[in-house]
Amino acid sequence: MSLKKINTVLAAAFILWFGVEFILSPETMAPGFGLPSRPSGDGDGFLIIKGIRDVVLALVLGILLVTGHRRALGWVLLVAAWLPRRPVRYGRP
Repeated sequence: MSLKKINTVLAAAFILWFGVEFILSPETMAPGFGLPSRPSGDGDGFLIIKGIRDVVLALVLGILLVTGHRRALGWVLLVAAWLPRRPVRYGRP
């Protein structure tokens, strides 16, 4: 297996793992994301949606990498860079 294929698999697998962890155990992932503690009330929905977004991004990147569509991959990464990665702090504008 070439180094290019290994890097492709690792990149997609890491993002996929990150998203699945947010879906399965948001209480352990929230502090690493920048939230001091798990959001109260319906805050779990925010973390699950973040996990779903990461899973979908991993699948899109994985498909583009495996099929060799490097130009499309570049455009997807450019658009994905605009996705918000950190939440707005609760109670702050």
